Amino acid sequence: MEDQPKSKSKTHVVCFAVGIIVACIFSAVGIAMNTGKEKVDGYITCDDVVYRSLENANKSAQQQYILFQQMVADDDLLSKAEQLQNLSNELVCQIGQLRTDVINFSEGKDVSGHAVFAVNGIANVPHIAAKDITFKSDFDKSTYFLTVQQVNGATRAETLKAAIDTYKTAVLNLVPAAQRSYLASDIAFFNTNDVTTDGETVSWETHHFDHTVLVATASTLDAFASDVRNIESIVLRYLITQ
Repeated sequence: MEDQPKSKSKTHVVCFAVGIIVACIFSAVGIAMNTGKEKVDGYITCDDVVYRSLENANKSAQQQYILFQQMVADDDLLSKAEQLQNLSNELVCQIGQLRTDVINFSEGKDVSGHAVFAVNGIANVPHIAAKDITFKSDFDKSTYFLTVQQVNGATRAETLKAAIDTYKTAVLNLVPAAQRSYLASDIAFFNTNDVTTDGETVSWETHHFDHTVLVATASTLDAFASDVRNIESIVLRYLITQ
């Protein structure tokens, strides 16, 4: 019988917390065509909650790596932890930069700038608060930017989807084969599967970004970055039990 990591019960708590955040975002996406002031205010509140969670997760990640280095002497595990940190930082940065770019594009600003990629070894991207977005209810420009306009043969949403899938495959490969099915289950909350609603199936990209108001898109991207940090924490627990 395969050895199940001792950290599995702890990850359920993490997944429950993530579920609350994702439910908030899915609610926003589900009614994204409603651009009334009350709904927009709801998106702003939701993004504030999600971003505070992301900030806490960024700080927690830094602390966890410090503890890991103090507790683990095995060079191979230390190398895997470093790979995990680099993979996670890269994707969090990519998501954060995309969030900044779609906001700036929707407001007619330059999108050619680059984010600061790390502070003290932890990814950090300048964050535009949802309340400070000028065209909060816009969805035409953000839809075009994410799901229509192509860069190197793919839309930005397709590129993000591929990056998420690549990340999940990479972190699964950091743990022993006998544990991968357990880890896959623990990180299944973050997926790029097609979405079926009321009998209609649409792509992950369409579900999240097609005709979704800008503040809801901003919240969704913050939630994705938070999901990455939660996966990072889960994988680190798997590594420390080896």
